[in-house]
Amino acid sequence: MLGQKVFLESYFPWNFFEKSSVRMIAANFTIRKGSKEMKLAEKFGGVWEEGYYMDEGFGWPVFGGDDCDQHCFEFLKEWRKSK
Repeated sequence: MLGQKVFLESYFPWNFFEKSSVRMIAANFTIRKGSKEMKLAEKFGGVWEEGYYMDEGFGWPVFGGDDCDQHCFEFLKEWRKSK
């Protein structure tokens, strides 16, 4: 998405009465929780999550909910403009 790696994770519960969920992870960003990129992601509903296989204290922005793709896209557009 806009030249960045994005992971799409879907969760389908074993109980079909429970709702499934989707989230997008902007994987090219290995950032700290208080970084300016994370503050920009929070503007679009992103939350910081410590990334697996990363050094301690580093993570990436995660966007969840029904419009996670739109929020992630808006974040990447705004980030690209700021560069």
